[in-house]
Amino acid sequence: MRFKEFIKENKKSHFVYQKNVPDYQTIVHRGTEASSKKYIKDKAKFFLHKGKDFVIYKKPKGRGIRPSDALDFKYVHKENVNEADPKVGTGKKPKGSDRRLYTDENPKDTVSIKFATPADAKATVAKVKNIKKPYARKIQILTVGEQRAKVMGKMEVVGIFKKAKQVLKKQHEAKKEK
Repeated sequence: MRFKEFIKENKKSHFVYQKNVPDYQTIVHRGTEASSKKYIKDKAKFFLHKGKDFVIYKKPKGRGIRPSDALDFKYVHKENVNEADPKVGTGKKPKGSDRRLYTDENPKDTVSIKFATPADAKATVAKVKNIKKPYARKIQILTVGEQRAKVMGKMEVVGIFKKAKQVLKKQHEAKKEK
């Protein structure tokens, strides 16, 4: 049903319709101003159109709707940041999720890895041994350095990282036994 036809038939005073929907304007709600605003806040996340923009019009008595009848109500839908990770991969991952790869969400936690020369690799290993991170994190850092060096064909550097991982593993096992 077209927007103008719908308004003629309906007695409610406020109408919510979607903006930026091609070729037509879809009425999604009718009611009072308060119920229209509440509807937009509650339902905006379920609309898939561009921008999720909505306009509320107040129908004046005795004439049709004009663009000047639009109320100044802007609502921007924001996703809830504290959502749990979706069980099935949807491609949408909440900020701070462990499933975001290759993003530096916490730069303070970043450990730089240098592996261009054997001296750089030794400096990185020394840094990793001295940082206060869990064992798994240290192994992860050394593994990244090892893999990157291997891809670049720097076998001497790969050996330095492997040896450091073995030493860390022995230290960790000795700590576990105590």
